[in-house]
Amino acid sequence: LQTTILGPALCLLLEQRGLLVLHASCINIDGHAVAFLGGSGWGKSTLATAFHRQGYDVLTDDVMPVKIAAGQAIVLPSYPQFKVSPEALVSLGQDVERLLPVYTNSQKLSYAFTQGFQESPLPLTKIYVLKKGNQHEIVPIDSQETFSALVCHTRTINLLKEHKPLIARHFQLCTELMSIVSFNCFTRKPALEDLPALVELVKADIAKTNSCKLALELSVPTQ
Repeated sequence: LQTTILGPALCLLLEQRGLLVLHASCINIDGHAVAFLGGSGWGKSTLATAFHRQGYDVLTDDVMPVKIAAGQAIVLPSYPQFKVSPEALVSLGQDVERLLPVYTNSQKLSYAFTQGFQESPLPLTKIYVLKKGNQHEIVPIDSQETFSALVCHTRTINLLKEHKPLIARHFQLCTELMSIVSFNCFTRKPALEDLPALVELVKADIAKTNSCKLALELSVPTQ
């Protein structure tokens, strides 16, 4: 019952209140929200957990509510819990003996934590659209693929289709988000031993993005 309430029921309620609710996990990097977007089993929670184990605060896992207003996208924190496979947790050095399944017969464990939870909202600046492949790579993504990913990885998208006003509002929010946030396609091999390398790849990409922004700001002449 708890899984249903904190999943589909809560997502639909948030959508009705004007929020965009994505199937994503989100972390705090340098005061900005950075999200991993994708379907179940694509590695969202595993990547967020890997960052958390390195000392980064977490905003959301699996359910990411985004408030879009005044040209800014804000991620609202959810609750301090990951839903991760036992193999992923063991690879990250976590003792899983006392952890319980998310629900009966679930293949994922509930990993609740008390430290490293970002309790206040943060501006969303980057979304990585996850993709499985034979190599690790972060590349730009075009607008058509971005929009498709946002719609595909919206929580309760099937329920929204039954309500035309909600689905129209949803499409509008997706379009607005694309104009505010930077998107990249993040291709990764499904190899748990590569998690440290994936964390470093994301950190390097964000550092590169920040350097480009700074260079652009410095190149603009002052009036």
